[in-house]
Amino acid sequence: MKRWRGSVLIVGITVLIAAVISGAHVAGSNSERVDRLFVVATIDQSGRADVQEVIDYDFGQQDRRGIYRDVPDLQQGTAISVNSPTAPDGFILEDPLAPSRCNVSTTSFGDRQAARICIGDPDIFIDGRHRYSIDYQLDTLTVDGNLGVDWMAVGDTWSVDIEEVEIHLRAPYELELSSCVVIDSFESACQLEPVGPGHVRVVLTNLDAFDLEWDRPSEAVRIKATFGQPVSLAQSVPMPPAMNPDEDRGFLFGGIAGLLAAAVPAGLMSARASRAGKEQVWEGSAIDARYGQAQLSGYGSEASGTPPPPIPVARRSEAELRKMATVEYLPPEGIEPWQGGVLADADVKQQHQTAWLLQHAADGHVAFDGTDPTYLVRGPNPFDDAALDVMFSGRREVALGEYDPQFAAGWQEVAKRQGESLQDPEHWVAAGESMRNATGCFGVLAILVGFIMAGFLGGGGTISFPILMIGCVLLGGGMASVVTSSSLRVRTPHGSALFMHVEGFRKFIQTATLREVEWAAEHHLLSRYSAWAVALGESKNWCELVAQSTTAARLDPYGARVAGTAAGLGAVAGSSITAPSSSSGGSGGGGGGGGGGGGSW
Repeated sequence: MKRWRGSVLIVGITVLIAAVISGAHVAGSNSERVDRLFVVATIDQSGRADVQEVIDYDFGQQDRRGIYRDVPDLQQGTAISVNSPTAPDGFILEDPLAPSRCNVSTTSFGDRQAARICIGDPDIFIDGRHRYSIDYQLDTLTVDGNLGVDWMAVGDTWSVDIEEVEIHLRAPYELELSSCVVIDSFESACQLEPVGPGHVRVVLTNLDAFDLEWDRPSEAVRIKATFGQPVSLAQSVPMPPAMNPDEDRGFLFGGIAGLLAAAVPAGLMSARASRAGKEQVWEGSAIDARYGQAQLSGYGSEASGTPPPPIPVARRSEAELRKMATVEYLPPEGIEPWQGGVLADADVKQQHQTAWLLQHAADGHVAFDGTDPTYLVRGPNPFDDAALDVMFSGRREVALGEYDPQFAAGWQEVAKRQGESLQDPEHWVAAGESMRNATGCFGVLAILVGFIMAGFLGGGGTISFPILMIGCVLLGGGMASVVTSSSLRVRTPHGSALFMHVEGFRKFIQTATLREVEWAAEHHLLSRYSAWAVALGESKNWCELVAQSTTAARLDPYGARVAGTAAGLGAVAGSSITAPSSSSGGSGGGGGGGGGGGGSW
């Protein structure tokens, strides 16, 4: 049975998971971070540097008093200016060895002491995004007797990620042999852009914070250059861009975005599968669909050899075929119960192997003896079957209820044989099976890629938001492809006709009464009908009726015994094929003036 209800539930759960992942990532991207760090260092002819920093700090939804900035080599008594248009901007320059007013422990990955600029008001808490401008002077950026510069423009002790960095270095000399590196566990080059005489800049994105657990410093940026000929340095200092708007993109926004991104492709893939999975059926009435070409057997003349005209083929959903099926009191001819079960479910299940075993019991090839444990014994009627030979492996009986490797191997052989019946071209459209396999493989691949993109690559802030959405699209579409791929097994007109006969007999088993059970016992059909009941998933009602009827046990004692075994045979066989489980017991960026880090308090 193509169970769309279960498929919709699984896809719906996946869509909700995608929404939760998306919401969590977007809310996380609103977590505390530096949205932009804009730094300008202007060196004069004496080697002193005026450093101007503009820090757009996003506190997210955290309540904080302000920020701190650790600056190596910053001396007490140095002129410092701090300004913020929207946040308290009072500050204290703390001694590196004194207790911190910010109440934040000092983090150091080098041997230099860093003075701390503690900015904010201990009695006022703020959140959201605020801009801080800090001006100070350093005498330690120049090296080799004022013949060059070595500047750690971004230090290695930042406690939060930095989304974007723009760095300007200005000097009254030509900047020769200039270089820029990003330092984390390794060093990677960054591109310096000439702006004018004695002026270079670099723009970077997504610098990671330090990780104390792994003893890993934050990503640092180091600029080095040699001074050449004097130049006339422009007097105007570069101005920072306007602060980004404080967008409130929290969990709700991310959840809705992820929900839509996953639900739309999931709906499209499900609709596609619903259309492509419709069965081929002979066009016309329900009678035409069930009997089709057989109704035209008398058409024309044998002497003239006139063949009957082909009946047009239509497409109907499985649900429509079920409605068209009428109750049939006899099972379809020419097929075994397990074959009817596989045809009805469009899949192989354990109940079909159980029905196979019950059919052999009905035919006298095997028998059941006892109930605790249940013994499977060779029956009085000899029968050559490779799977039975593997199950017994020369034994006369097999105790069911505990793992038996030979029985399990034979059971697996039955499942394999039943799976091959799904390739029967008389009942199944070959193109549908190919489409099912391709769709399933695509779905698995899409789920894996989508999970990586949404779960891992999509959590890095604004730039990764498109990656997050693509991941949600792949998750929703991929899961829909996987769970609906089984519906792409399409029955041929003959397979649909046989399916309707099987469905008609299932309706009989489902609605049977004691009268029908006793009729089956009178005609010695209890064991065969019990196999059909198990194959079609309707064993509960049928077996209970057999157990209630004393007449059935008197008229067909063997069939009643098989029916009694059928009720629990699936669980007993499952224990016999399940093996028992076994138990078993970075480098930092040293050197250069400036640097340090910062965070909030």
